[in-house]
Amino acid sequence: MKKLLFITLGFLLTIPFANATHLMGGEITAKQISGADYEVTLTTYRDTIGIPMAQTVSFDVKDVTGNTVLTFSQSQDTSLSGGLLAGYPYGVEVYVFRDTITLPGIGTYFISFTNCCRNGAIQNLSAPLNESMYLETMVSYFGVAGANSTPTFLVQPVIFLPSNLPWQYNPLPFDADGDSLVWSIDTSLNGFGSQVAGYTTPPGATGNPFTINPVTGTISWTATNLGNFNASVLVEEYRNGGKIGEIRRDMQFIVVAPGGNFLPEFDNFSSIPVGPNGYPYLDIKAGQGYNLRLLASDPNPQDAITLSAYGQPFLFEQNSATFLTNPTGNGNEVQGLFEWYPDATMVRDDPYIVVFRVWDHQFAFDEAVLMKVSLDNTAIDKPIDLNIGRIYPNPASSSLYIPVGVEKAADLTFTVYSTMGAKVQLLGSDHYTAGNHIIKSDLDLAPGAYFLAIEQDGRMVQAQKFVVVE
Repeated sequence: MKKLLFITLGFLLTIPFANATHLMGGEITAKQISGADYEVTLTTYRDTIGIPMAQTVSFDVKDVTGNTVLTFSQSQDTSLSGGLLAGYPYGVEVYVFRDTITLPGIGTYFISFTNCCRNGAIQNLSAPLNESMYLETMVSYFGVAGANSTPTFLVQPVIFLPSNLPWQYNPLPFDADGDSLVWSIDTSLNGFGSQVAGYTTPPGATGNPFTINPVTGTISWTATNLGNFNASVLVEEYRNGGKIGEIRRDMQFIVVAPGGNFLPEFDNFSSIPVGPNGYPYLDIKAGQGYNLRLLASDPNPQDAITLSAYGQPFLFEQNSATFLTNPTGNGNEVQGLFEWYPDATMVRDDPYIVVFRVWDHQFAFDEAVLMKVSLDNTAIDKPIDLNIGRIYPNPASSSLYIPVGVEKAADLTFTVYSTMGAKVQLLGSDHYTAGNHIIKSDLDLAPGAYFLAIEQDGRMVQAQKFVVVE
C-alpha cells in the first residue's frame, strides 16, 4: 500500500490544478419540513490542493420558465464540514451548507448553486476551465395535495479507481416518500438548462464501458485511461406517471495506475440466489427474518479491508436491518452478517436495494442485492373471516375511514407507522361483531407518508400506505 500511495501522489502532483478548481462534485437535496418550508442541503467535495472552500455560498431558486423567484445564502454547517473522506491518496474534504427556505407557492422549482471553474485536468470536457460547477435539484410543492421531498443518495461518492480493472460503484438513490425513481448517466450542467461543452462518456473497455444499471443503480466501468473524468448521476422522481423532481450528483473520478494493488473482492457473492430478473435476489418473509453471511478478502495479503452496507432497511426506526463484521482469521478475510426481521408494514411490491461495499482503504467495490419483503401465508395467517377495503380519503387530512367486512366476530387493532417503521399513532382497538363496518379514525399526524397496520386477534393481517396533507 505504501508503494502505491507514493506512485499515486507522484502522478497527482503532475495534474495542473488551477486555483479556482477545488470542487470535485456535489449534490443538492430539498426536504419538506412543513407546508412550503423546505430544508435545502448542499454537499460538496473539495480537493485540498485547491483554494479553501468558501465560508458562505449563494443559492438561486427558479421556476420552470427559468425566472429567479428566490435567492438565499448559507454558511457552512461546521459540525459536518471540513472532514476528510478517509483512505484516499490525498485529501478530499466534505463541506455541507444547510438552510430552511419557504417556497413562494404551489409549483415546481429548481434550486441551484454555481461556482467557477471546473478542474482543467478533466479529460472528457472540451474546455473544463471555461465551465462552471453547477449543481441543481428539482422539487415540486403540492400544497394540501401531498407531501414531497427530493430523492437522496445513501452512499458517499468514490473518487479514485484503478485502470484496467473491472470496477463497480453504487450511489444508491432513495426516496423517502416512496415515489418511483429512474436513474441514468447524464451530461453535467454549467448553468440553468445549459450542458457543459464537449462532454464524452469516460473511456472504458469495450466489454465493460462506463454505464449505470437501470435496475440496481450500480455503475460499472473498466477505465482504460489515466486521469480525471467527469460524470453526472441523474435521478428522476415520478408520481402517478408524472415527473415531480430530480437530483444530480456531479462527480469527478480520478483513474490511477493500480501499481500492483488489486481490488478487494467478495468471495461468496455468487452463492446469493438470482431472481427472475437475473440479479441477486432475496425473498424475505415478513415476521420470519433473514440472515446473509458474506465473505470478502483482498489478493494483496498486506491490505486490511473493511465491509459496509447501505440501504433503506437500515433506516427503519423499528425492526431495522443490522450488518456486523469481523475478521475470520483466514489471512485478511472478513465476514459480514446481514440480519433483518421486517414486519408486515414493510411489505411492498418493489424490492429494496441493499449495497454491500468492500474497501481496501484505497479502492472500493460495490455489489447490490434486491430484497423483496412479502407476506408468508404459512407464517402470517390470512383471515378468511375478514375483508378489508381500501382506506379513504387518500390523501387524508384530519380523519381516515376504514371499510371492514367481518364474517365472524373479531378483535381488531389499527396502528399507524411511519415509513421508517416507527409507531406514531394508535387509532383504536375494539371488538367487532359480524357484519360490515366503516371505522372512522381521527388523525393527529404531520404531513407525510404512513402505513396503516391492521391486526386481527393479535395477528398482523394487512398494511396499507396513505398520505397525510395539511
